[in-house]
Amino acid sequence: MNDRKLIGEWKGKLTINGTLKERKIQIFKVKNQKNKIVFPGFRGPEEGTLLAIKRKKPTLLGGPNGNLEFVFVTYSARGSHQGGPMHTYNKHVAFASKDEKILESLMKFLQKHITKGKVRRTIKRGGGKKHYGIRGNNVIELYPHRIPRSIGRHKYIISWKTTKENLPNKTFHGKFYKSKEEAKEHTKSKRKKK
Repeated sequence: MNDRKLIGEWKGKLTINGTLKERKIQIFKVKNQKNKIVFPGFRGPEEGTLLAIKRKKPTLLGGPNGNLEFVFVTYSARGSHQGGPMHTYNKHVAFASKDEKILESLMKFLQKHITKGKVRRTIKRGGGKKHYGIRGNNVIELYPHRIPRSIGRHKYIISWKTTKENLPNKTFHGKFYKSKEEAKEHTKSKRKKK
């Protein structure tokens, strides 16, 4: 996964699906996303977005973890059913132990690293692309602004202006360049040196 950073690691003996082993649980911070949890699953490492945690008493039926207290973790994963389209769904895992101190330690670790509140995603205006132009032989940065106008199914057009604010009479009508360096190459001073 790109742009992710390890921010926490927990180790201890836990029972997962009836098997007691030394386990390592890691938490990763991912840009513009909720924190991810990585832990040893039944068929190998499992990972997903950490959504919820809850301390639970053993059930009367016992289940795969026997009559043990456990930390119930909800996380999201992506996958497809029988080759169908990819989608996100919630999964669950129970980390069980006879030792209350281990469960308390695990709960504190997960509570510390679970993402609290909403994640503010960075929205780049104009598709995140920057454009530059030349005015008065100087390189200037251009800013995209939505102008309401119905054209077919589109409800607006993008107008590139020389100001961050959507001011009148500031629309740029010259040639667009993808970088400052490219624009500088087309200024008068650069052309004279050549």
